[in-house]
Amino acid sequence: MDKRPVSVPKVIWHSCAMPDGLQVGAFLLAVAGAAFAFWQGLAASKSADIAKEQAAYAKEQAEAAKAQAAAAMVQADLARAELAKLKRAEDEEQAHQRWLDTELAELRKPGGLELVPVAPGDHLHAEWAIARGFVDLIQTSSGPAVMLPLAERLKRPGSPEAKMREARQAILTAFATDPLGNTSRIWQRDPNDPPAEWEAYVAAAQALDREGLAEAKVQINAITIRITSDGMAAARRGAF
Repeated sequence: MDKRPVSVPKVIWHSCAMPDGLQVGAFLLAVAGAAFAFWQGLAASKSADIAKEQAAYAKEQAEAAKAQAAAAMVQADLARAELAKLKRAEDEEQAHQRWLDTELAELRKPGGLELVPVAPGDHLHAEWAIARGFVDLIQTSSGPAVMLPLAERLKRPGSPEAKMREARQAILTAFATDPLGNTSRIWQRDPNDPPAEWEAYVAAAQALDREGLAEAKVQINAITIRITSDGMAAARRGAF
């Protein structure tokens, strides 16, 4: 038996040194820095998204404002056009009124004209005045002319209309006051009367005939009138 001593392997222990406080702190700082950087990146990304949304909203607002400005310009143009239209209408109205004042002054002069011809450039003025009843239209051989309205002509002593109204009243009164109640009479022309007097009787007889108040037959120097029942009733009422 071998008596030599047995060699036992030596186990060498390597100690693992525990980390000190500085290393732990550095590690924690590194982790915290990484986390901070991560969250900072998230915040930056979120901020960028918000900025994009705000930019898009601002763009929409700018486009809306631009559209509103364009609409406002259109409204302003329409308003200016309407004002211009009103101004033209006002100018035309004043021009019509000036023309009318001039014509009425001529027609209303004592012993003045019974009618005034309408000049070629004054037809619009005449149409305006006629449509409003300021003057009456009459067609002559020389073209259209204007005269005072009938209601005013009837009030002018000596005017053809006033003379016709007097003749009409005389005819109806003659029938209404006839003691025998005759319904037919003859009016003879007096050679000493001015032509205007006879013309007034002719016009009155024709008017009564048109209105169904009488039947009139007009000759050169005589007018035969037969009054109707409506005409007699009007005459007795004094509705001349």
